[in-house]
Amino acid sequence: MADKTKKSYIDNLVNSIEDYVSKGKEEELREKISMTIKSKIFSEDIEECLNSRDFSDVGLLDNSVEDISFMFSTIFPIFIESRGATFRLYKHKVEIMLSDKMKDRFIYIFSEGRLTSGEFKCYKLYEDEYVYIVKRVIENIPKFREAIKEQIEDLDEGMGELAKKKTTSKNQLDKSKENSNILLEMLK
Repeated sequence: MADKTKKSYIDNLVNSIEDYVSKGKEEELREKISMTIKSKIFSEDIEECLNSRDFSDVGLLDNSVEDISFMFSTIFPIFIESRGATFRLYKHKVEIMLSDKMKDRFIYIFSEGRLTSGEFKCYKLYEDEYVYIVKRVIENIPKFREAIKEQIEDLDEGMGELAKKKTTSKNQLDKSKENSNILLEMLK
């Protein structure tokens, strides 16, 4: 009897180790796929384009310095529509809406390759739902890239307008100070 218990214990231990190893491998594979997807979307040319934008000279109209991360965040999320689904691309994830139902909403996290539904169900690489959603993300890589480029162009145009407004504001402030000095001199 003791031998059966011992054998059962060893079998359970071996199964636990196998489950742990296979779970680790599955996570590793998901992460590899997701990081490849991210690198395809945010390829070197896209990263260079994003990182080359210098927002440090753009301030608020009151001439204070604008937070660079705020300006960068104006690019994201990137919205695209494809085959009846809406995708929202952020720097670290993609949100997928197949319909208005919570069960048809998903979040795909690049760093882990984790896919979670709107009902908080996490999918694994061996599940059909995971493969289906990730395929949809992969299909849309060219659209994501194009949309990022368009957003950058729009931002560049907006930056030019903001720079003009900043210059106008500075000129108006300088003129206001000058006029204020003239009027205050008259009151002495």
